[in-house]
Amino acid sequence: MNELGRIRGQLETFLMPVEASAATRQTTEVPGDKEHLKQEVNELSKRVEEAKASLRKDLSGLEDLLRRLKESQKEGTAEAEGRGHELQLTIWKVDAAIDQVREVLTQDDVQYKKELGN
Repeated sequence: MNELGRIRGQLETFLMPVEASAATRQTTEVPGDKEHLKQEVNELSKRVEEAKASLRKDLSGLEDLLRRLKESQKEGTAEAEGRGHELQLTIWKVDAAIDQVREVLTQDDVQYKKELGN
């Protein structure tokens, strides 16, 4: 999640001067610079998508873990061993992690759409 934020920050930092320059119409760049900028934006966008794909894979793993933990809780084996409280805490933590990953992905999608609209 931090990696996605870091890459998104790099992209925003990179685009701010470009957008400011375009807004003031003071273009002092040569055509080669524009091509380089496009390549840089494409590379950063690709890295964002790779980070998001990795997060989605992690999310899938967390959801599977949560499913197995809940099955274990239903079976009652942890309670029989006196570890029911530990199991419940773990379920809460995994559920919270899932919520965080979903929130990061959702916020990034919203931010990306907002940036495209500008």
